[in-house]
Amino acid sequence: PSYNDLKPFSVVIWRAPELFGVLSSGERAAITNYVNHGGSFLLASMEALTRLDEANAGDFRSNILQVASYTEDTGVPAIVGTANDPITSGIDLEMDYSVYEDAFQGILDADLSDTIVLTTNATPILFDSSPGNIVGMRYPRVGQAGSGRVIFLSFPLDAVPMTGADPNNRVNLLRNFLTFLAPGVDGLGNIALSSSTYTIPSLVTVEVADSDL
Repeated sequence: PSYNDLKPFSVVIWRAPELFGVLSSGERAAITNYVNHGGSFLLASMEALTRLDEANAGDFRSNILQVASYTEDTGVPAIVGTANDPITSGIDLEMDYSVYEDAFQGILDADLSDTIVLTTNATPILFDSSPGNIVGMRYPRVGQAGSGRVIFLSFPLDAVPMTGADPNNRVNLLRNFLTFLAPGVDGLGNIALSSSTYTIPSLVTVEVADSDL
């Protein structure tokens, strides 16, 4: 798809192949143009970063996905949300890579997910089972202006279980992603703060999204 194909949509969710190629130069240009003109973009993939670097597309990795660097194939057995973040607060679940066990037939590990280091423009929203290892991000940070909005996950979305009590299931997680990517969607307002704690004195940034305003 070209930029003109993406332009009519307020949110684009991109399903990338995990093993063979990801995002041609034309697709990268279309996505970059889309985000720079105010579009919202979601990519979840355990091999996208590797494939991008193999294609000498580090600029797309850092400028659009907001990943400064990464550690390859560490695996992400579980994900934990950020306490003060309205998108992932309360998330704490084990991942299910059985679909990749079937696809890879034991030739490769089913979980080839990465841990990532973000640029200063992005905020971590998901960690793996080891504290401090980031596996999900959103851009821009609360209260900061950005040309568009981006969520990137360094694991495949279909490894998040469908079943489980809210918020620990794929349906709820994707719903929360859409509230960030399309603020005020369906008239549902949300409020986010720039930090979980503040000192005194301190500057508090509050971001309000509501399609009725």
